[in-house]
Amino acid sequence: MQVTISQISGILVLFNQTSGINVTITPINPFVNAPQYIEYTDGVEIWRKGARDGEMVIDKTITATGFSGTENIDWVNKWSVS
Repeated sequence: MQVTISQISGILVLFNQTSGINVTITPINPFVNAPQYIEYTDGVEIWRKGARDGEMVIDKTITATGFSGTENIDWVNKWSVS
């Protein structure tokens, strides 16, 4: 079986020259429907990492209200980079 592979605007097109059948493979964007944050805990502290306002961030809770509360009162940003 001979197969020709081409790419058009990020979409792969496979053409089986023996059968004359085209198979189109469209990549799935891994960031579609991805959560904004992922939370972690070591059993004591609660942390999250994610994307906010065009930056990659790492935040930590400082009260029981945590991330449902207000920045610098219930949680604090520990690191960010754009």
